[in-house]
Amino acid sequence: MGGSVVDTRLFIVLLPILAAASWAIYNIGKILLLQFTKRS
Repeated sequence: MGGSVVDTRLFIVLLPILAAASWAIYNIGKILLLQFTKRS
């Protein structure tokens, strides 16, 4: 495979983006859950 270097770079670029996205989704879900439990 000649494109292993490109794949590695792509992985290095995508990893922090995926981490930030999952962290944001986790925080939003936690806030929504808190809001939902406050109402009931």
